[in-house]
Amino acid sequence: MRLQHIKKIIDLIADLKSELSGCFSKTVQAMMLTRAELSAKRLYEAIDGLGTKESLIIDILCPATNGEMELIKKEYLNRK
Repeated sequence: MRLQHIKKIIDLIADLKSELSGCFSKTVQAMMLTRAELSAKRLYEAIDGLGTKESLIIDILCPATNGEMELIKKEYLNRK
């Protein structure tokens, strides 16, 4: 059952990517993620590539509780 649910979400995201564009597309895709998944994705983007976006890292991690940090950490490590 859970696998079917995940497959439907992946199909929905693929459909949305093909139908939408720009900032609206990114916003809709972000709304499909949990807070921890979105934070991990944004952290990965902040650290990846040339230079580090310290202000983005601070914006993500400073307001997070210890429990949220654990969830973000788990999602971040799963992305690698």
